[in-house]
Amino acid sequence: LQSYNIWLQGLVRHGNFIEAETVLKQMTEKGIWPSIYSYNILMDGFCKLGMLSDAKAIVGLMKRNGVSPDGVTYGCL
Repeated sequence: LQSYNIWLQGLVRHGNFIEAETVLKQMTEKGIWPSIYSYNILMDGFCKLGMLSDAKAIVGLMKRNGVSPDGVTYGCL
C-alpha cells in the first residue's frame, strides 16, 4: 500500500490525475484497498487546482468503498 501511495503522490504532483485514478482502480482490482491517505492524496491535488467536482467525486468513491472521510478530507473542500 505504501508503494502505491508514493506512486499516487508522484502522479498527482505532476498533474497526471487520470492515471492516478486508474492506479486507484487497479489497486482495488488487485485486492489492495486504498487507505484514507490514498484518497486524500487525490483530494489534495484536485482541491489545489480548484477541481472541486472531482474532489467531491472522490469523497463519494471513498464512502462507496467503506472509507470514512476525515478532517483532512473535508479540509480540502
